[in-house]
Amino acid sequence: MEDNSSSTIHIVLIGAMVGNAILLAGAMTWVCLRAWAGQRRFEREAFYRSELYRQMLERGELTLEKHQEARRQDEAAAFARARRALRVAGVLCIALAAGVLAGFWTHDDPTPRRIAIVPLSLGLAMVAYASIGPRSNARRES
Repeated sequence: MEDNSSSTIHIVLIGAMVGNAILLAGAMTWVCLRAWAGQRRFEREAFYRSELYRQMLERGELTLEKHQEARRQDEAAAFARARRALRVAGVLCIALAAGVLAGFWTHDDPTPRRIAIVPLSLGLAMVAYASIGPRSNARRES
């Protein structure tokens, strides 16, 4: 009887490991496809933007000032997207720290709880920089 229950436990553990491996593979596949699709969208936008500028230049509608202003707007939009991504990453780090703290809260040893200081401080730094950091990537001319 004892042998049967231990084999059942082993089957359940193996099933859990295989299930976790499948979930991890699916999650990593989704992340890769999402990154690939985002990169393709970025390339497509850049191509369409360059085609628009070329057509405007051929028709004589594009001046240097208009082109520089459009480039500044594109750079500002890209910088705003980077700030939002940094803010999201910071919030995720803070959530990770909260999870570590919650998981190790009942431990008598405070060492595992101290581990949460690292993602907590990184998350707070990222959120603070994204919130009060520079608003544009304009470089100062010296």
